[in-house]
Amino acid sequence: MISIHFKFMKNLSRLMYSVVLASQLVCLSSYATFPEVVGDDPSIFELVIVPAKFLHYSSTHQNRFSLDQIKNAISIAVEKGKIFDFSQETISDEEFIDFFTGDGLYSKITKLSFSQVSFNHELLSHLPVSLAYLRFRLCDLNAEDLQRLTHLTNLITLDLSGNEIGAAGAASIAALTQLTSLDLSRNEIGAAGAASIAALTQLTSLHLSRNEIGAAGAASIAALTQLTSLDLSGNNIGDAGAASIAALTQLTSLDLSQNKIGGA
Repeated sequence: MISIHFKFMKNLSRLMYSVVLASQLVCLSSYATFPEVVGDDPSIFELVIVPAKFLHYSSTHQNRFSLDQIKNAISIAVEKGKIFDFSQETISDEEFIDFFTGDGLYSKITKLSFSQVSFNHELLSHLPVSLAYLRFRLCDLNAEDLQRLTHLTNLITLDLSGNEIGAAGAASIAALTQLTSLDLSRNEIGAAGAASIAALTQLTSLHLSRNEIGAAGAASIAALTQLTSLDLSGNNIGDAGAASIAALTQLTSLDLSQNKIGGA
């Protein structure tokens, strides 16, 4: 009787733990932190991963889980099309290569997010060609780094906001012709960079705030007739640039603030 009671209490405890985790996911607003808030049980991994849009990775040296255990949980996320998030982490060369090269499931990752991440930029060429969604926000990427991303020809969504890619980096992005959504806010691409971006004729969403593209850059962007969302705030495009953008008749969202339009 004692062992039966103990087993019942253990199961009840696990059930309550699952309920607590589920409530935490609601509070996290589509984020699940892995693996620090979960246990070893695969069912607990499933509970955390399935409802979440983002799966956040914490470096293995910060927890008691083996790399194989982490990989098993990540496989669930990959199968279910989750965004695998490395924000605010330091990733070793070994971890980077182990996650993104080799065979099987990890070469099929489609969604990755990096924000304020420290890693060896020379390893960018190891990212899998399967990627459709990629975010590198505030990661100190430059024009040379962008050349290491040109093999990602299946990308549909790319967010490189808050880096330093310049006009040369924008020229590299022009090779990613399947892009429909692009965020290059605060990248100093200038008018020359905007001219390169104009080659991405599939774009429907474009964010270029604070890039000093000027009126000439705005005229280049006006060639992107499929755009429905456009942010050119803080680019000094002036009245001439605004007149060019008026040709984009498909727009449903437009931000031209801080552009000295109409003398303002």
